[in-house]
Amino acid sequence: CNPFATYEVDVHRCNGSGEVGLMFRDSAADQRIVATLVMKDAACRVVRWVVVRNGQEVERRDFPLPETLSGPGPLRLRVQMLAVGANLFVERSGVTTLVGRPDFVKHMDLRRKDLMRRYEFCLHAVLGVQGSAVINGATSVLSPGIGQADIRNVTYEDGSPVFRDKRLWMLMTVRGGKLPHPMQGVFSLDPSVFDIRFEGLILYDRGDGLLRNDLASHIFYDRRAKEWRGFTTGFSAYGDPEKKEKKQIWAVRSSRSPLGGLSIMRAQPVGLVADYEDPQCIWDATVRKWRMLLCENHQGYKAVMRESEEWDGPYERIAGPVEVNSTGTQIQTIGGKRYALFG
Repeated sequence: CNPFATYEVDVHRCNGSGEVGLMFRDSAADQRIVATLVMKDAACRVVRWVVVRNGQEVERRDFPLPETLSGPGPLRLRVQMLAVGANLFVERSGVTTLVGRPDFVKHMDLRRKDLMRRYEFCLHAVLGVQGSAVINGATSVLSPGIGQADIRNVTYEDGSPVFRDKRLWMLMTVRGGKLPHPMQGVFSLDPSVFDIRFEGLILYDRGDGLLRNDLASHIFYDRRAKEWRGFTTGFSAYGDPEKKEKKQIWAVRSSRSPLGGLSIMRAQPVGLVADYEDPQCIWDATVRKWRMLLCENHQGYKAVMRESEEWDGPYERIAGPVEVNSTGTQIQTIGGKRYALFG
């Protein structure tokens, strides 16, 4: 079971009463998360969410289906995992509807690598005496979700964009929902036809036993060090069930390309512990220093420029904050001149 993947079951038809859906089960303990379509007289009316911890049911929620989805006929239940919770979708006739968004991190933290390895993904059914169900299939996939934000090019160390296989590569925050549910997506496109394509997800490992869905990242390939590097915003701190983690900027690195499939980059602190967001960094060869543009909370998120002798810090402020709100910060070279852009 991957708590950053999407799981779905395609129910062709059902008879009688019962439940059909998905189970995420601890193979070493009596712990599980269950999401099911609940049917009565061959018609589905609700999506049920149940969490069992140490053999005890600790949460049960029923999400009613709107009239357009309830009733008999083919349905697809989609459980889109969000590291600390899930989006619950139901699809009928090609139309997908969000019906619920429960969290489970207060009961079990599936970001823990040891738990992640123990959990398994199962098809689950509980049927009445005359109940039956025809299932077309159950699958697990990586998917981008229902919303994208924080678009930023993958670059080289000088800020120039990365082109590979005749495609431009970029990062976007993906999956709808409040923080800390989104995660870091990777996309590519051929700029001549704008055939945007989802390529994968990036997770971050701080060496504390958890994998993180941090986001609003900038990733670059440092050709001198022959290493993939970058920075990300520690929004996963909001998923801490004990609320002890602090939001901060993290430096990330990997010897392998993080641009396809499910990738993991090592993360380390850079000393920017506060309400910072959207870091982007370039090597400025004219002054032989690293320059980071990001936004900081100064009665609103406002752009600031910082500078360091080393790529992973420490970074000292050299300009800003500007007067206007300015998120989505990035440095771009246009006509041989560098500009600080923001939204």
